[in-house]
Amino acid sequence: MIMSVRLIAFALLIAAMPALAQEKKQEKADSVKKEKKKNKNLPLDVDRRIPIKTDEGTWMSLDVSPDGKTIAFDFLGDIYTMPITGGKATAFTSGMAFDSHPKFSPDGKLLLTLGKAGVAGSGPDAFNQPSSIAVAANGDIFVGDGHGGDSNARVMKFSKDGKFIKTFATRGTGDGQLRSPHAIAIDSKDRLFVGDRGYNRIKIFDQQMQLLDTWYQFSRPSGIWIDAADNIYVADSESGSVNPAHYA
Repeated sequence: MIMSVRLIAFALLIAAMPALAQEKKQEKADSVKKEKKKNKNLPLDVDRRIPIKTDEGTWMSLDVSPDGKTIAFDFLGDIYTMPITGGKATAFTSGMAFDSHPKFSPDGKLLLTLGKAGVAGSGPDAFNQPSSIAVAANGDIFVGDGHGGDSNARVMKFSKDGKFIKTFATRGTGDGQLRSPHAIAIDSKDRLFVGDRGYNRIKIFDQQMQLLDTWYQFSRPSGIWIDAADNIYVADSESGSVNPAHYA
């Protein structure tokens, strides 16, 4: 009798498996449909979702909170925060990446968006692969717009409420030119340090975008951070000792 009950239960489980598989497939389809609806204003559609679990990464921008307790970094198009002492990263933003720069309050409330979601451009209201951002003491916002290739190669300046002020730099090797403004930082004297990774240098400007100096001792400066004592930390990669082709 017990064996018969077990066989019946097993048979029912086997019979239910196709239905369970179909239900799971439908849940996945509903999830993708929901994501598409949420991002209906973007030119791209969500095709599939791939879970990733890792404890390391590369090509990331990093910043530290004013109180020195939290770090923020980007990874695969999203922004994460984590205690500076280490631990688990918490997603601050998520979803599809696009050419805009949102501004959030410390509790995650959207305050301001620069650029147009999903629209690349070279005008004053659009970006093409923005790579860096810095905020001056008076609230002015500087965006490094460009990431090599056919993208832009400029720095854009906005007021604290998002009003466009001016843009400077064009593509090239000259004094007022850039290739890929991959990092921006501002020191206590309001000088703007721009890591031009594509041309292996850091260019220093004042707030009026006048060139003050150029440093060539780097290869591919990808990140810049300046502390309260104006010590400058530069994330540099592929230097001449590793790859002479980058002309360090």
